[in-house]
This record gives sequence, C-alpha cells and structure tokens, in this order.
Amino acid sequence: MSDSSVSEATTEASSPEEVAAPFDPATRKQVGGKGCGWMAAVGCGVLLLAGVALIATVAFNGDRLLSWSLERFEEQLLADAPEELGEGELEELRVAFDLAREHVRSGEVDPQELQSFQSLMLELAFKSPKERTAKDYRRLREALDSLAGESPVEEEAPEAPVSPEPAPLVGLSANPSRLAAVLT
Repeated sequence: MSDSSVSEATTEASSPEEVAAPFDPATRKQVGGKGCGWMAAVGCGVLLLAGVALIATVAFNGDRLLSWSLERFEEQLLADAPEELGEGELEELRVAFDLAREHVRSGEVDPQELQSFQSLMLELAFKSPKERTAKDYRRLREALDSLAGESPVEEEAPEAPVSPEPAPLVGLSANPSRLAAVLT
C-alpha cells in the first residue's frame, strides 16, 4: 500500500455523508428481542421470592421479632434514663419490660394495647435523651403493664359517706292535702 492509497481511504471514510449519526434510528443495531430480557425476568423472580420469604418470616416469627425489639429498646432507654428517676423506678421498669416480653412470646397480646404501646415507643424513640422526662418513663411503665395484661395498680379511693335515705312518701299521693302540706 502506498501513502496515497492510505490518504484516500482516510478521506473516503471521513466524508460527512458516510459517517453514521449516533442517534439516527435507521443506523442503530437492533439488540435483543422485544420485551423484558431473560435475565431481568429471573432477577424479578428472585426478588419476588425474597419478598415472600421476608413476609413469611415476619408473619411466623412476629412475636420473637417484637421481643427482640423490646430488648433493644429497653437497653437504649435505660442507658439514657434521666437522673430524676430513682433506682427503684428503673428496676420496676426492667421488671415491666421482662413481663411484657414474656407476654409477647406467649402470643396473647391484645392488638389495641400493642398499637398504643408502639405509638408510645415510637414517640420516645424519636425524642432525644435530653428531651425524655421522668413522666415519659412512667407512661412507658403503664403501657408495658397494660401490654403484659396487668391492670395498673390504682390506689383505692376512700368510700364516699353514705347519706341516710329519705323516708318514703308512702300514701302522700293518695292524700293531696297532706302532700301539699309536706311540700310547703
């Protein structure tokens, strides 16, 4: 090949008419067929199976998952407890967490109690440790007790004094003059 033939080939290939436009649909190669590729279908199938397995795991092990989350929540809250809570209250809170976990593991949890407890749990989880007060911890204790199926211990109210019953007005309706005399 001579130098002149190389320069002719270069000029022929670089003419504007022969250079393919990269975005021209007529010059594009068709890659693959129509629709979703085989690998994409396999990938979607694997993701679908993983989702079903995750849902089944949560459905069949929900009590263990909730028990585990209670343990983690207890660790976090007790580590950041305010100083105004005494050791006695912290110990009562630990016992309440233990009772709630046992009740959850037994599978006898009232859905309404669980929902109200979870609302309080989320409220406390999103508060910073400095924002949590002793009142929040007392509300948590009450919620744990109700989740565990225990009624909160209420102090007995003193009984109201019993007033003597008024004397019956027997026979007054039969005698209107006597009724008028009693009423005046």
